Amino acid sequence: MKRLWMIVFLSLTAYAVFAQEDYELSEPDTILDLSKIHPSFPELSAIKVFYRTVKGKAYVVQLEPHSISIKYRNAQYLETDPHYNEDFIDSHYPKLNLIGKEGLVKEAGKLFAKYLKPEDLEFGNSLHIAFACDLQGKILELIFSYPKQILLPIEAIAQLDTYIRTQCSIKFEPSPLYEGARYIHYITGFSFERIYQAAQGQ
Repeated sequence: MKRLWMIVFLSLTAYAVFAQEDYELSEPDTILDLSKIHPSFPELSAIKVFYRTVKGKAYVVQLEPHSISIKYRNAQYLETDPHYNEDFIDSHYPKLNLIGKEGLVKEAGKLFAKYLKPEDLEFGNSLHIAFACDLQGKILELIFSYPKQILLPIEAIAQLDTYIRTQCSIKFEPSPLYEGARYIHYITGFSFERIYQAAQGQ
């Protein structure tokens, strides 16, 4: 009976574990040629690009020299000009706060901890998240980036993407910088050590 229970348990929990793809060993869907933009840096001249779909949502994975970045395939906010008021860019950049930060870290821990190796927790290894939000603080778009040696399933990233969009927001004070802006950019990061500890209840 105990063995039967263990087999059932393993079969159920198996659905929560996703395949880890090593993009360095995978054949890219296309190559992004940046040789004309970075002629002095040949390592930046060819970026491998992968297209992946999770539950009907299309993502782009870019394998860069030292990192992996993941975003929606039809991203439109983080790669375009938000149209800040240029007269105030240097002197009136207000502080932005991510609301729901601790919950985000705990959710990342639940999703990622099972895939993290001891060396992934070393100092300097972090998950960086770029946000675009509207002028009410609602999150519109995200880009995730992290060291390329850390293997995280795209499905886990997609789940964190959904969590952030529904449970988090950006808070900021009114500023002349945002007069005429269409949306706001924000970026933050969390060490993988912190993310792992969150999964352990620390």
